[in-house]
Amino acid sequence: MELLDKDKKYIVAVSGGPDSMALLHMCLKQKLNICVAHVNYRKRDNAFKEMESVETFCIENNIPFYCLNKEYKYKGNFQAFARKYRYDFFVKIANKYNYDCVLIGHNEDDVLETYLMYEEKKLEGEIFGIAKESSYKGLKIYRPLLSYSKQELIDYCNDNDVIYFIDESNLSNDFTRNKIRHSKVDKLNKEERIALLKEIEIKNIEKQKLVDKVEPYTNINKINVNIFNDFNLDEKLMFLRLWFSKFIKKETYSKKFLLEIIKAIDGGNNFEIPIGDSKFVRSYEVCEVMGNDEIVYSFDIISNRAFKTDYFTISDTGKTIEGISVKDDEWPITIRNYREGDSIKLRFGTKKISRWFIDRKIPINERKLWPIVLNNKNEVIMVPGIGCNISHYTIKPNIFVIK
Repeated sequence: MELLDKDKKYIVAVSGGPDSMALLHMCLKQKLNICVAHVNYRKRDNAFKEMESVETFCIENNIPFYCLNKEYKYKGNFQAFARKYRYDFFVKIANKYNYDCVLIGHNEDDVLETYLMYEEKKLEGEIFGIAKESSYKGLKIYRPLLSYSKQELIDYCNDNDVIYFIDESNLSNDFTRNKIRHSKVDKLNKEERIALLKEIEIKNIEKQKLVDKVEPYTNINKINVNIFNDFNLDEKLMFLRLWFSKFIKKETYSKKFLLEIIKAIDGGNNFEIPIGDSKFVRSYEVCEVMGNDEIVYSFDIISNRAFKTDYFTISDTGKTIEGISVKDDEWPITIRNYREGDSIKLRFGTKKISRWFIDRKIPINERKLWPIVLNNKNEVIMVPGIGCNISHYTIKPNIFVIK
């Protein structure tokens, strides 16, 4: 393993398998400032034996040992849950004890498995295979063993009398990764292995060129459609992968899904596309991520006394377009956010307020929170900042509603 900075403090993620135990032993040989983080998922017969063995190794070598070993609940994919569960644990240790980085024992076999698994699922991440460096919630993640095969790490443990365990769940084909490992990676000969690694390297060089071009445009949480449309197809795909990973926090997207997003943007119309707990929204020349939670508000106002909310303010002064004269028999008025189907009476008939928004190119996210003023007969009499109905235009308003 390459020499690491002795001035830094490292968390070593140790499962008890040969890769993580080899990593731990190599860190000891370099006399690094380390602690060990172990997660017991309580799913296997040997889980507690492995936990105790790793703890004993740490005690014998005077290494701080932190273990996450408690009951938990999860929904959906266990491997996705488990990854978040353990990485959140690493972040907690780093923040509490001031560690700089977490070291992970991913190896060459993991690179090949990940590459082939993503190919099978037609997914594509920011790189092909596994990155040597990454981060999670501000914590640096480093993988110093990517040039070692699994067998080389097993041999290292045997040669140095380092105890390790084989996770029996890895022997089954219950997970896609295990199927890939057993049916493909384990059957590669030396030449095939070298050729596949070279293929990954070449693809990553090409991908890095795309990253270098589009990455500077992915640092703000809104997409300028005009800039996006200047990219070619490969650049658009890379842009969306990077941008989504920053602002929706999902690691991988199928090419099919990304092409659907590109098609929607190319269509030129405003849209909302659900993505997990969020939605991807185009509003005129801007795309952004919004929460799925709809905000609903409604206030009954009995007088023109000053009143302020997060959505509007009532004042005795303001612009002409913010003023209205409410008749005595119209109180109390209601001010609520816009609802689909709202309309207002104008001189030449009734107009849908949604049309007003479109005419003025008001972004979708603003429309949903825009205040609407109704009299006590539930008639829309004003849309602040846009206009009022035919019977309420006045040069002497008695109330101003300011968005």
